[in-house]
Amino acid sequence: MTRDQQRAKIAYQNVLGIAAGTEALQDDYRTLVRGLGANIMRSGLSATISYIERYRNSAASEALLGHLSAANIPHLAPNLDVGQTVRGLGLDDYMLVTREVLMFTVWLRRAVQGLLGD
Repeated sequence: MTRDQQRAKIAYQNVLGIAAGTEALQDDYRTLVRGLGANIMRSGLSATISYIERYRNSAASEALLGHLSAANIPHLAPNLDVGQTVRGLGLDDYMLVTREVLMFTVWLRRAVQGLLGD
């Protein structure tokens, strides 16, 4: 299985869990995922993670941070504080994680569009 196929599989599995949740959770998660890539490109990964951590709906933000930590991204692992980990990375590792999160975001957006709709 290619890395892109792994990303797709993980993204769809994660969004299936959100699809089983409440309508409010789905709406908030959809909003976060739709803006994720653009926010990273505009503000950087660290600032975007900080925004997600402070997002008004903790269930959606916790779910998204959990999905990022479980996405098989280098330096991010399940049960780690994503924000603290990202803010503690050196430049090369930060750039690597940013690229990997952006690639995973593409699949999250596709999964949200496919499973949660517009």
